[in-house]
Amino acid sequence: MWATILMVAATLAYAVVPTLNYYAHGWENPLLLNGVARLTFSLGILLFLALSFPPLFSRAGLQAAAHTVWRERRLLALVLLTTVDIILFSLSYRYVDISLSTAITAMTPAANVVVLSLLTTGWITWRQGGALLLAAAGVMLVMWSEGVAIEADGHWWNVAVGTALAVGAVVSGGLVVSSLRLGENLAVDWYWAGLGSGPSLVWYGSILVLALAQGVSAPFFLLLSIPQGTPSATEIGLMVLMGLAVLAGTILWALANGGGLRPAINGLAYLQPGWSLLLLAGLGISGVVHWPLLGLGLALIVAANAAIHHWSWPK
Repeated sequence: MWATILMVAATLAYAVVPTLNYYAHGWENPLLLNGVARLTFSLGILLFLALSFPPLFSRAGLQAAAHTVWRERRLLALVLLTTVDIILFSLSYRYVDISLSTAITAMTPAANVVVLSLLTTGWITWRQGGALLLAAAGVMLVMWSEGVAIEADGHWWNVAVGTALAVGAVVSGGLVVSSLRLGENLAVDWYWAGLGSGPSLVWYGSILVLALAQGVSAPFFLLLSIPQGTPSATEIGLMVLMGLAVLAGTILWALANGGGLRPAINGLAYLQPGWSLLLLAGLGISGVVHWPLLGLGLALIVAANAAIHHWSWPK
């Protein structure tokens, strides 16, 4: 029961991210938004780890982590690619309605499974491919449900660019699972260093990798944003709040899994895009929406995510 409550709370935390992105004018300052949110998340995760897993910051823990990360630097490079998803999402709703971008990113859980399968076996199954096609059909329905022609001023090229950027955000988000693979390697090294045992080590390793990747890349994005000028204090505050929302969602998600993977509980994460769209519509941020088609398209995407998880995770 507690795991269910924690996962629902995590989806609600993640659900406010598109709205905060919009109010922070992410389409105008995507680099700064990305840098501030990433830095906030990274510092918060390191504090969480310091409180929940103190052995990590011992000499042996840091040496083991440094050795593993260097040995698996190719996986770390994949994790670094996840740090551009906020930029791609922010840029996407320059061209299409933000609710379309949000609905497309609902494919991210399926993308996670596909990337994990490619990292593990080097290929995907026909069932996974079929689930992806089902998700793509859902995206097409979502596109038809939106007033994209109005938002894009009737130019199909704008629709194509906005959709491509949102799909790029999905691919970037899907690579987050590479942190799980690197986290597994970290867990083994920490175990042999006598720092602990059990599946919780994998989660600590995974979120440490995310914190490192985002902490390293954040200053780079902040420097690149300097020529764009300085936004208002309110916008910067919203960027920090966005980082805190992602931090809260990640911690709640990790606690809900209780140190081990729970596919049934993780299935509740499919509620997140629905919460996000309802919030965007309720605040009047999203444009013209044909709700029956949007609901059907989102249902197909959710069904595809559920199917791909059911067929992919070990029973």
